[in-house]
Amino acid sequence: MYELDREMGTCSPGGGYIALPKEDISVDITKLKEIIDCDKFKIKFSSNLMLTVNIPSEWLEISFFKSGRILFKTYDKDKVTAHLKDMENLVEKAIKE
Repeated sequence: MYELDREMGTCSPGGGYIALPKEDISVDITKLKEIIDCDKFKIKFSSNLMLTVNIPSEWLEISFFKSGRILFKTYDKDKVTAHLKDMENLVEKAIKE
C-alpha cells in the first residue's frame, strides 16, 4: 500500500523519511487517534489534519496526515523500515470509506 518515497530534507538533510500511499486515500484522524495503542505511543499533537505520536522507547516521532502520508522523523532508516508495515496497518483501519 505504501512506498518509502524519499529522504526529507526540509529541516536538515536526511532528517526524516516520508511514506506515500500508492493510491488516493483519506484518513479519519479521529478514528486513528482512537485505535492508537497508548501503551506504545505517546500522542504529541492532534488536529483534524494530522496526528503526531512518539515511540519513547525508540526515540522516534511519527506524523500521520489526513492524505495518508506518514512522516518518520529520524535519521535511522532501519527504524523506519521496522515500523512501516505496522503504521500502514494502523492507517488502513482508519481510512474513510
